[in-house]
Amino acid sequence: MLATPGDRNGGGSSYNYRPKSSPRTDARSPEQRNVYPAQILTPPDSEDPTRTVTVSTVFYPGSSVHPYPIDLILASSDGVFFYVHHRQLLHASLNSFNSLLSHSYPSRSPDENCPVVPLPDHSLVLNILLHVIYDIPFSQFSPSMENLSNAVEALKTYGLPLDRYISHPAPLYHHLLLVAPLDPLKIYTLAASHDLHELAVATSSHLLSFPLASLTDDDAMRIGPVYLKRLFFLHLGRIEALKRVILPPPHPHPPIQGCSFDDQKKLLRVWALAAAYLAWDCKPDLPISTIKATMEPLTNELNCQLCKSALQEKLKTLVAQWAGVKVGFLISSHGSPISGGCFGLTPSPADDLSPMISRRRSMSHQRLFGLSYRLPCYRSYLDSRSCTDVFPPGVFRLS
Repeated sequence: MLATPGDRNGGGSSYNYRPKSSPRTDARSPEQRNVYPAQILTPPDSEDPTRTVTVSTVFYPGSSVHPYPIDLILASSDGVFFYVHHRQLLHASLNSFNSLLSHSYPSRSPDENCPVVPLPDHSLVLNILLHVIYDIPFSQFSPSMENLSNAVEALKTYGLPLDRYISHPAPLYHHLLLVAPLDPLKIYTLAASHDLHELAVATSSHLLSFPLASLTDDDAMRIGPVYLKRLFFLHLGRIEALKRVILPPPHPHPPIQGCSFDDQKKLLRVWALAAAYLAWDCKPDLPISTIKATMEPLTNELNCQLCKSALQEKLKTLVAQWAGVKVGFLISSHGSPISGGCFGLTPSPADDLSPMISRRRSMSHQRLFGLSYRLPCYRSYLDSRSCTDVFPPGVFRLS
């Protein structure tokens, strides 16, 4: 037999033992070769001289992932061996690792071979599972979304509580957050289907630009009514908050020579038109740069320096209020709005979501465009010089 160096992408040493006269190609996928380079400690006693055994480069004999000696081998469905510790798996699981392990595990002498437990899971999934159990980061392996989803299912199968292993500061939780900007809907769907509230809240901010109309029936079924409602409330709440901060015009200044209250109507008029432009098709992820680009040129339409200062001060307040609007859920786990939230939405039952959306949209349009095109309605602002009568204090809560 001839020992030739194998793949070293996974960070561990490996050797494929095979006859010199019979070359062998590695048929594994690139992702699998990156995680588990094939390695053999001793040539197997077999009549087939080309037979190889694949061992994990992280969970191999003599690895330092745990101070106790290795006493168990897990074999994946594709023939990868993982050398692990019985006590570590038993301590992490609530169902004795799907009833595969015994609490009265007998002691083993150093000369005895470790028992082998075959598992139906693929090696790429089992690799994630064991990294989670041993609390080891695994981002360097770049697992696919499918393998991450299967790993979460494996956690449930082998009795690992999801609220413990998919929450801060667990490695799986942080890796899911790392890939959330690349595919937020899949991560949100994964969190919703397993009721992972912390992960869903952290992922929801990446869905502000997602068009809800493009959700398919399958997506809605996997997300479920509770988290689907929360996602709609997040979008509707952001839009409501934008309209609340953008509708009140700048405060008028005392009348001076050359700029009376009637003259200041020009400021109200240009602000109303700009606000209507932004609110006509506003989106939950409206960037601050767009607001500034729309509002700042309005100063060119004004001749009064005090009016210009009032507009600039209002724009600063608008930007600060919009930046302070929450980008995640403000709905508690039992479905009621959190006290002091900036959305101000009253949740409806999940099956009554469509009428609520239509009602909110109709009310918002009536309020916005009634103020925009019937400018005399702005006299209440001029008379009171305050917008507390229309927008009560405490509507906004800056973060």
